[in-house]
Amino acid sequence: DFRIFEEFYSQNDSAGYGFADGLVENALQGADPFQTATKGDRKALVLGSLQSQVMFLAILGQLEEAIDACDEKLPDKAMLYWDGAAALMIGSIEGPDDGGQPNGQSFFAISKQLCDAFGACEPVSSVVNTLLLSSMTAGGNGIQQNECEAARTLIANHIRPYLFVTLIQGLLYYSIEAAYGNEGARGYLLAYTQALLPYVQT
Repeated sequence: DFRIFEEFYSQNDSAGYGFADGLVENALQGADPFQTATKGDRKALVLGSLQSQVMFLAILGQLEEAIDACDEKLPDKAMLYWDGAAALMIGSIEGPDDGGQPNGQSFFAISKQLCDAFGACEPVSSVVNTLLLSSMTAGGNGIQQNECEAARTLIANHIRPYLFVTLIQGLLYYSIEAAYGNEGARGYLLAYTQALLPYVQT
């Protein structure tokens, strides 16, 4: 997936931002084109870029490393990467309680924050999170048993699409919020747009 981002932004980067780092740097500094953006929109762009682009690619990168290690018959190394992907996905703020805490900043937290708008909440979490956790557990069990192809299929058919659900929900939600002029919505909208554009164009 990093290759998809790299190829897209090398060919479609007339503003010269590069990957998320350029947007984040300009937003933090209030540089072009964010001179007139509100502090709330700039903050949202920074946080949204880290969530929807940096963390998204980091999660998928850890999963790919896990599969490579599994193929090399290195189960301990594979599980280290797999657990790393889960840690990035869930975050450290969630804690041990079922469903986690309400103030996280990871993909897990984003899904909980957005689920109500899409009628996709469960008593303590979201439908997407339940599906993600189930797939991550099954994939981890498969890797421990050296069932690399089964884990690879879970990533392609379940984990990766579930992550995309959260990105698409974010794009739709903040499109509406931005139309109403809500503080920070335009920043999040730009971040989610930048995260999904490479896939729309490929």
